[in-house]
Amino acid sequence: MSTFNEIDIACEECGEEFKGTIWTAVHAVEDPKLKDLLLGGELNIVMCPKCSHLAFQDHFILYQDPAGELVAYIYPPAQMREEEFLRKTMLSTYREAQQVYEPEKRKDYDPILVFGLETFVEMMHQEEFLTEQSQVAEVVCKDHHIAYTLLRP
Repeated sequence: MSTFNEIDIACEECGEEFKGTIWTAVHAVEDPKLKDLLLGGELNIVMCPKCSHLAFQDHFILYQDPAGELVAYIYPPAQMREEEFLRKTMLSTYREAQQVYEPEKRKDYDPILVFGLETFVEMMHQEEFLTEQSQVAEVVCKDHHIAYTLLRP
């Protein structure tokens, strides 16, 4: 499920204080338009009601894509110095949350930790490119009757 919060924002241009909406969780399958906004670098951009200045609000985002077997905890780059603590917390809470499911419904992959939405977007574009290359290789192998195996990252 995708979720958002209303936060207090001070415009970096004119100083106007206002409420803005930021997304804190994006479920790629349930909300493909949000996924597209995220991958297009347009998620969590707010506009000042006074001067119309646009600004990106850098906050934690939980990204989930069950079809792609991906859960990403995306933190602002400023929190990179807390990486060890955030990684331990991420893994323990994720694994704890998995315990509520029947064993056959639990995810058999761990989440990833990413610092910076831009870094995540670049990673996703690279993954998309590699997926396309894998699909081409699969077709070539089938056409030439060559055995192949798809590997998970």
